[in-house]
Amino acid sequence: MPRNVEINWNSSTTIESSFYPKDTLDRAKYAQYLTNFLSSKGYDERAEDDDKKRNYVLNLNSEWGSGKTYFLRRWTEDLKAHHPVVYVDAWQQDYSDDPLMTVISSITKQLREQTGKTEDKKMFSVVGKAGGLFKALAPAIAGGITKKFTGIDFAAVMNDTEVANTESELKDEDNNPLDMSAAASKAVQYMLDEHDGKAKAISALKESVSQWLEAVISLTDRNYPAFVLIDELDRCRPSYAVEMLEIIKHIFNIKGVVFVVATDTEQLQHAVKSVYGEGFDAGIYLGRFFDARYTLRETNYEQLLEVHCDLHKISMSGLSDSELIVWPRCADKPEKGNHNTDANIEVEKRNLSAILRAFGLSAREAIQVMERLVSTITNMRSGSAINLYYLVILMCMKEKHPEFFTKLKNKTIFSGNSQSAWNTFAHNLLLGETALEIHIDTNSFFTEFVIDNGGFSICRPSQYQPTNTKVALNHYFSYVHNSMLSGFSLDNIHSQLLSANKGSSGIEGALTISNIGNWLQYGCRYVEESCAAKYEGNGRNSTIEQVSFYERYKDLVELSTALDV
Repeated sequence: MPRNVEINWNSSTTIESSFYPKDTLDRAKYAQYLTNFLSSKGYDERAEDDDKKRNYVLNLNSEWGSGKTYFLRRWTEDLKAHHPVVYVDAWQQDYSDDPLMTVISSITKQLREQTGKTEDKKMFSVVGKAGGLFKALAPAIAGGITKKFTGIDFAAVMNDTEVANTESELKDEDNNPLDMSAAASKAVQYMLDEHDGKAKAISALKESVSQWLEAVISLTDRNYPAFVLIDELDRCRPSYAVEMLEIIKHIFNIKGVVFVVATDTEQLQHAVKSVYGEGFDAGIYLGRFFDARYTLRETNYEQLLEVHCDLHKISMSGLSDSELIVWPRCADKPEKGNHNTDANIEVEKRNLSAILRAFGLSAREAIQVMERLVSTITNMRSGSAINLYYLVILMCMKEKHPEFFTKLKNKTIFSGNSQSAWNTFAHNLLLGETALEIHIDTNSFFTEFVIDNGGFSICRPSQYQPTNTKVALNHYFSYVHNSMLSGFSLDNIHSQLLSANKGSSGIEGALTISNIGNWLQYGCRYVEESCAAKYEGNGRNSTIEQVSFYERYKDLVELSTALDV
């Protein structure tokens, strides 16, 4: 009898030697919902007798990188406590030219294990578990043809039916234990090779699988329906994927069995078109195979980063550990304020997620960008400057809009007609609606500036207090990119700041949101030039000041995009 199942993945687990962490993507509730929904679809308690058992095929749709395999493997383990269940990794077995044998061998092997009868124990009897199949083979058995092609003397096996039962051990002609799942597979393959026997073979195969299911249910406390979960179909060879679909729908419509086919459905449509042509309507075609489609909700970028990305390497503390000069940093959490620890990891995740979200990256694209970011950081020499958010924006732009990425070296992009084009581009990306939480640490560099208030004096740190602020993403990029693209004299930085910040009394104003653009531009330029000058060995000079630091970031992006994960 179907029952309400509660599923909890709040702790980690190990499945077949593979470690699965706790459910940080909050997917357990979907497994619980689908278990109860599909149980009712595969077995109707209100119906009579054999009509209780139904067949149902569900397409579980979720894009690459969103955790389908994690979901299916953990779900499989929970289902085993209540239902017969089979997990098939289609991609791992697509080296086979026969999807039918892939599925049937997985079903027979896993169902046999769930009865407690492994290969080194007594096998299922002919009469109880495979009689239907061998009866369909009767003409071939009589002629001895099956032994020639399968290596199994089915006639001898059939003669042993007087002593066959669920506990008896069947022998082949050499008196060795006979694995009936292998015998059934070979028999089916033989009959499929014989045109006239295909219909009988398929019918017998269904009956045999039904009998194996009955064995599991009669020998355990599991209930109908059985679940067959097929993973990674969208990664298989197109021809193999299409054949697998045909088998699922037209061969394995066995009563009391629910099939769940997990795919990135958009990618699967591409596979179908590669077989039938680009003009083929793959969406309608796939709709014929599935009774329903269930789409896992879009991945939360912050959760995606936590699961798939080595956050420490790209955190402020991790960058400091790598001896990289980071400016600006993410905003300090008020209660912590120590950016040398991982206290600000939540802010960092929000900032990175904001950029990924603004560009509309898929889960796969987001994981690729983060992998490229980690690889880039890993290869940077200590003492290098890095504007982390600027680099991520460039990587996202290269990934989603490569044609626009090539235009960024042109400074006029932010002026005249080009500015209009940029504004349209930024608006389409929703950049203007996204803000980065950053920390402007004036103490990092502004103590060196000389100011003129009727005489020369050294700028005191207290005059420009470090602060946290939010900057719209499109504004952030415009300020920083302008600064990176072309040089200006550091000797004039303070005079320009003074002019921008001067109040009615002629004294420098505080660092405020209204003048944050100036601070971003001058700070980024100062840090980049200071780090570059260190490798020149002569301190900052006019030559370095005219370097386009954008070219360095552009090279980093182009190097990393050669990595396709």
